[in-house]
Amino acid sequence: MGQRSVQMGKRVTKSVRRAEYDTLIRLLMEFREKKDLTQSEVARRLGMTQPAYWGIENGSRRVDFIELMDICKVLGIRVEDLAKTLRERHPHSWL
Repeated sequence: MGQRSVQMGKRVTKSVRRAEYDTLIRLLMEFREKKDLTQSEVARRLGMTQPAYWGIENGSRRVDFIELMDICKVLGIRVEDLAKTLRERHPHSWL
């Protein structure tokens, strides 16, 4: 069941994990594997521990936008290209 939050006086249901987020994580894993990088190597380049990066890839730790930009840099991809691929896989999720 989702978490509840209050937004401008209304109750809004927030899902803990949307399908789009799961796809985002799968894309990061795909790009990492295409670069033949281990989780440990990505984590080292990001200045974090391997368990912390593993948490991102297994979905137990959410990644914020700044971290996402850093991960994209390490993986050699542009955030814009990642977003485009995500939109292509979930075309009805975007305005």
